[in-house]
Amino acid sequence: MEETDKTDELLLLICSPVLHDVAMEQLAQVLRLTVTTIDGELCSITDVRIDEAEHKIYGRGQKIPTYGEYV
Repeated sequence: MEETDKTDELLLLICSPVLHDVAMEQLAQVLRLTVTTIDGELCSITDVRIDEAEHKIYGRGQKIPTYGEYV
């Protein structure tokens, strides 16, 4: 896939400061399996990044090609 098929980096989740780093990594793994709509495009979440200092998880969406309407 081309780089243009990816969305800009988005803030996906803000975690509580009491959440352990291992739990944040587990949440990031779940987010990598997520499919969502970003800017009207069907995308799978990729390139997940954890900001441990701010307790935030960021990621990019990889656009999923559509060849017709889903019913």
